[in-house]
Amino acid sequence: SGAASDDFDPALSSMTADLVTFGDQQALCRGIALALVLRSAGAIFQGSAGSAGIYMMSRTTERIKAFLSHNWSVPRWKKFVALSFHFNTDVACCGSALCTLPLALLTAAGSPPFADNGGSGFFIRLLFVPIFLILLFFARDLGRVFGFYGPLVFLDKACINQVDTSAQRAAILKLGAFLAKSDQVIVLYTNEYLKKLWTVYEVASFLVLHPVDRMKVVPVTHAIVFVFGTLI
Repeated sequence: SGAASDDFDPALSSMTADLVTFGDQQALCRGIALALVLRSAGAIFQGSAGSAGIYMMSRTTERIKAFLSHNWSVPRWKKFVALSFHFNTDVACCGSALCTLPLALLTAAGSPPFADNGGSGFFIRLLFVPIFLILLFFARDLGRVFGFYGPLVFLDKACINQVDTSAQRAAILKLGAFLAKSDQVIVLYTNEYLKKLWTVYEVASFLVLHPVDRMKVVPVTHAIVFVFGTLI
């Protein structure tokens, strides 16, 4: 347990080894930039059907930063909020703090109107939450403008060819290899998650190949409550 490469115990059966390595099919190992997954409020989650265009959004890679494990029955907006919460909270907090820092400095200097009648607190509260939410949801879109696309992640719709059935079958048979090449798995957890055999297989396979601390569980409902709780 804990291995995350194509080097496995020789005692493993050839069939098992074939399931968790790409072998001479390394070109099947693909990832999609996180910024493209979150683009346009997670538009890629609008239905499970893929296309040649979506497949071309991914590219071949030696390593995958995160394997996105989810159910297609969960609405697009919920996945977008949960992924934004997981990947963008640090950026949103730091960006909001930096943007409101000038107000704090003006307050410390006693500059009106910020120092009058506690006005500084009002202006900081007025600006902090909107800036936080804008960065939380659109930090990756802003990054794309400057050429920052973020880490490569695995999303089945984009990283498995959905048009060429033979290529699709070959990639599905290598799902274990995708998991072996992934540094972590992001579980978008809902009440439906453990009811689907496919997602249970993903988690079980990942835990065979990696330490449990590389599995990040993001309860979708908790993320939604936290994000919209900032508005209260």
